[in-house]
Amino acid sequence: MLTIQFSENKRFPKKAVTIYEGIKLLYSEEQRIMAAKSSESVKIMIKGSTVIDEFSASIPLGKGYGQELISYVEQELLSNYPDNQNEIDQFVEELATSFADGRNGSPMPDNNVKEKKAKSTWNSKTVLVIFLIAFITVMGGILWFTFAGREFSKKVTPPAQTVTSQSAGEKQNDPSKKIVAALEKKSAIEVGNKFPEDHVLIVEYLVEKKKFKDLETFQDSFPTEEGAFNLAFYQEDWENVIKLQTTKLTKEYQAMLAHAYIKLRQPMEAEILNETLKSDTLKKEILETYKVNAVYKSERGKLTMPKPSKIRSKILI
Repeated sequence: MLTIQFSENKRFPKKAVTIYEGIKLLYSEEQRIMAAKSSESVKIMIKGSTVIDEFSASIPLGKGYGQELISYVEQELLSNYPDNQNEIDQFVEELATSFADGRNGSPMPDNNVKEKKAKSTWNSKTVLVIFLIAFITVMGGILWFTFAGREFSKKVTPPAQTVTSQSAGEKQNDPSKKIVAALEKKSAIEVGNKFPEDHVLIVEYLVEKKKFKDLETFQDSFPTEEGAFNLAFYQEDWENVIKLQTTKLTKEYQAMLAHAYIKLRQPMEAEILNETLKSDTLKKEILETYKVNAVYKSERGKLTMPKPSKIRSKILI
């Protein structure tokens, strides 16, 4: 079973984890670093392969490489070992299989099962005692607060009318309504000059109305991350969609990003995003992309030359 171990970065665990867990960790940290517009690096070591002894590399974070671990590994190996295409394909296939196993819940091997069971038995008794004490304490607190609350409610009347009027006032001052009203009368550039703090709301309006030419003009005068991301998606510039992903990835933006990964035939990255989105449409597209990739690899394998010598030495990048 393949495992990945991190080092030279305190944000990552030192203990070896599954490929699936490792990819999720890298993806999460990469997004955080990109959002902060910072840069870091982490050393990885992948062991357990039947093709190579081990894979070791230092991955720069903040440029998107951590979001595409398997693609990054494949490209680095191809650039360093161009004559070992078949072995690299096998190694990449192992990574993909390990990712799928982790996603389906295959556990890490554990040699201390008996010891853990003994600990868990002792812990369960401790938890039961703590639960009973907490239950008694909470119930006593509830009874006291119920009695005290009744006495307090007799003396104080909540200002319901004030809260209602305040909520109504907030709705009237909704900035999105103000921007929409202004855009229905004036151009996006004029509204952008008048409301410099609301450029993102203007971008959202133009995207919703599918006014992408106006968005392009607006982006020239008032560049925003959201504007660049939406323009790249509209122009089907999938590589730029991934590079320009916004600091605040809403669910809609996550779906767009997942679609870009699918278009670039990188289903694993899309699958990680869809764990949160749980979109049936994306799930179908991801499965279809896996199939297309499998057919492509199969066809490419038929055209390759006889296998070169097996890579046995440590691959250090």
